[in-house]
Amino acid sequence: MTTIIGIDFGVKHIGVAVSDPDRKIAFPLGTFDVDSLDEGVKNIAKLCVERNAKQLVIGLPKNLENTETSLTKKVQFFAKKIELLWSGEIFFFDERWSTKQAEKMIKNKRNKRKNKKGIDEISAQIILQNYLDSF
Repeated sequence: MTTIIGIDFGVKHIGVAVSDPDRKIAFPLGTFDVDSLDEGVKNIAKLCVERNAKQLVIGLPKNLENTETSLTKKVQFFAKKIELLWSGEIFFFDERWSTKQAEKMIKNKRNKRKNKKGIDEISAQIILQNYLDSF
């Protein structure tokens, strides 16, 4: 069995989660700092190869009316660049509310900047788990 990688894309950080080999449970894996889009693309493509992932699930930002946000096009461009380096399947999954859910899971909310990386990886876990649960 192979794993599935989940991504919470951000301009400064990319949160990452991974499924178990049976593709039933998502686990937070960490974050990548993003100095450039190309660096983020290379890191994610490399991770997909290292983890023997055949699928990548990327949270697609939309607003409450289910229309695109300013970040939606950046996420889609990010995915297109990954396709050039990695041959697996890429899926988008609605990420609305994932950050709010992650913030609730992080106990110390007093210093959100300190917890931002933790929020990003938990958001990736929530996105991936919701994707896994949709089947």
